[in-house]
Amino acid sequence: MKQFLLVAALFQTFLSSAQISGRVTDAQTGDPLAGATVKGKTSTVTNDEGLFTLDEPAQMITVSMTGYETATLKAVNSFLTIALLRSTRQLGEVVVSAYEGRRKLLETSGAVTVLGKKDLNRGDGISIVNVINQSPGVRMDFYTTNDYRVSIRGSSMAQPSVHDGGYKMYWNDIPYSPASGTSSLGNFDVNSLNNIEIIRGPASSLYGGGFGGVLLLQSDKAVRGENSVSVEAQAGSYHTRRITTQVKLSGDKTSVYGQFTNLQSDGYRDGAFAHAKYGNVYAQFYGARSVTSVLATYNYRRTGIAGNLTKAQVEENPRQSLMLPSEGFGPEFSGVGVNNKYTFNKKWQNSISAYYENNYGEIFTMKDPYFSIYEKYNGSNLTFRNTVTYKDDWGAVQSKIVFGMEHIHSSGKSFDYDGGFDQPLLSLNGAGVTSTIGFAQGEFSFSQSWILTAGASYNAFYYQIRSHILPSWFSNTVSNFSPRVALLKKITENTSAYASFSKGFDAPNSSDFNNYDGTYNKDILPTKGNNTEIGFRSSLFSRKLYVDIAAYQANLTNALIPVLYNPSAGISIERKANAGKVRQQGIEASITYNIISAGSGFIKDAGVRLNYTYNNYTYKDFVTVKDNGSGPEKADYTGKKVPGINPHTLVGNIDIYTTPGFYFTASAFYYGKQYLTHDNTFSFKDYSLLNLKAGYNKHIAARWELNIYAGINNATSTSYSGLLAYNDAYGAYYNPAATANYYGGLSLKYHF
Repeated sequence: MKQFLLVAALFQTFLSSAQISGRVTDAQTGDPLAGATVKGKTSTVTNDEGLFTLDEPAQMITVSMTGYETATLKAVNSFLTIALLRSTRQLGEVVVSAYEGRRKLLETSGAVTVLGKKDLNRGDGISIVNVINQSPGVRMDFYTTNDYRVSIRGSSMAQPSVHDGGYKMYWNDIPYSPASGTSSLGNFDVNSLNNIEIIRGPASSLYGGGFGGVLLLQSDKAVRGENSVSVEAQAGSYHTRRITTQVKLSGDKTSVYGQFTNLQSDGYRDGAFAHAKYGNVYAQFYGARSVTSVLATYNYRRTGIAGNLTKAQVEENPRQSLMLPSEGFGPEFSGVGVNNKYTFNKKWQNSISAYYENNYGEIFTMKDPYFSIYEKYNGSNLTFRNTVTYKDDWGAVQSKIVFGMEHIHSSGKSFDYDGGFDQPLLSLNGAGVTSTIGFAQGEFSFSQSWILTAGASYNAFYYQIRSHILPSWFSNTVSNFSPRVALLKKITENTSAYASFSKGFDAPNSSDFNNYDGTYNKDILPTKGNNTEIGFRSSLFSRKLYVDIAAYQANLTNALIPVLYNPSAGISIERKANAGKVRQQGIEASITYNIISAGSGFIKDAGVRLNYTYNNYTYKDFVTVKDNGSGPEKADYTGKKVPGINPHTLVGNIDIYTTPGFYFTASAFYYGKQYLTHDNTFSFKDYSLLNLKAGYNKHIAARWELNIYAGINNATSTSYSGLLAYNDAYGAYYNPAATANYYGGLSLKYHF
């Protein structure tokens, strides 16, 4: 008995002297977090490498840091890896990844929008349109579900169809866009995302010269201690139905997220159906100094085409289709990517990533009584990026230097058939594009109140375009040096102002060199320009009110503008031309007021947000050729407004979350009149939309969580076009969108 008591006493002594240590990281990036507070029986803060040690053991510890959600967890091991999720509760304190800064939004010298999980959940879970359109300076149009056109500060100027352009996309820090052109946001299921950052305007110092900006997307993930499986079923108007399954698994050094969604809809218009399957796996593995992320994705989409309508046809029947039944269009692809971030010490870090995607099943079919297209496409995309970060204090100056390179190779072949896929081959065209970008940026903080950012990128694009039947071959090389400099002043702890100057560079897409008649558009030039911007941010009234304002002027040379040819009414085929000079002026403002935040009464959270965008886009020099069916003729649009640009946009949100679990959100959108043609002869009137959503989200048992909801889009039944086809020779500008439409769903999650 005495021996047993002695052993017990020694064991108790060992426990009382044991230590708990670990590392606190950013759940999104894996970067170590310095200055995080860790509380057990005692408390401490993390050092420059995110490391901490608690001298006394504790069964539960709490980790908190400004800009992040507080985490409470069991101290089951002597060394813990704790990944904190970024918070969007206090916008001024939000930590953003933009420009590799890992800084609060108040300390970021550029126009950046952060759309967190609450913003994503305002939507209906089917379309990402109403999520993206919450950002000032950004406009997303849609042909039907999962077929979109995105314009960031006019980056898709006057595009007649669902083509995107002028911006780049990164997914979990992995380059996702092809070498030239932009991957569609239709590739993403909104339910699989955790947050989106939108850099508005040239981000030329680190992401290449894209003039429109950058989209940084992060997948949902399992945080430490979370193990769950959930199933969500949803149904809505026009036989829309969705089933989403998610699995989240976490361990001491791992986090695994898996998701699969099956979506089908008959669409508002006859023949404008949508069918999509999304599958994603995102896993992170934590080492003592590294975080390795692995991404695997599968995507299948088919979208029906109904054709553009004239005003008379819309008045006759907005739901009619001009097309004969067809298989529609859309890709089928799979991809795999990996990213590794290794922290050598408090000064040096390296991030390396690669992604490969194989598009093996994309088709495009379109048939009307006079015209038909049967096309298949096979292609691949290989991306690589390496970034080195160096941080040090040079006396009173805090410095951070980032440099690296990005290399992307994209290739594909399109097969066109005569009247059906079993008919003779009309054409076989191939294209390969290689882009190489070298970049560097320095960020220097002076006296805790001035932050200077200076950097540049060198962008080189090589094109190889081949017709295998004619045969013919064409190659081209374009390159550009794009600098960026910005200066931010912290006026007070909660107020800042900045000014920036940057040069942008938009390389042509490989398809821009191809004309519809099989000839090459060899004279096409890249868009170049500069952007001057000032901004102001402030968090007031105990951080309840947040104001974010940016004003800019961009001057573009050789802006890429489509010129349309119409082989049949409602069918537009484009050829790119350079528009000489375009001046873009804009103001983007956002005001957020948190009425109640983390309240203890009936209402737990309540807030309102108002976004306003002003655009003044003008052709300063645009002389081109147009063809209205009677042959080409000269056209001078100098001094005209750029079509497809809303001069005024206003977006408002109201969110109410209650302690019992009930919630309500409302989103209102106002879009000002926009021109439909280069000569400004035709325009589309201003209109407003109202979306409402209400639900109940609550733990109904120890391990079960229920979310039941219902909503209505376009509650006022406004008649509008989801996507406008600009400069159509037949006046077929319109793709009518649904009037009031309804949805409801139920999600059940089991925690184990």
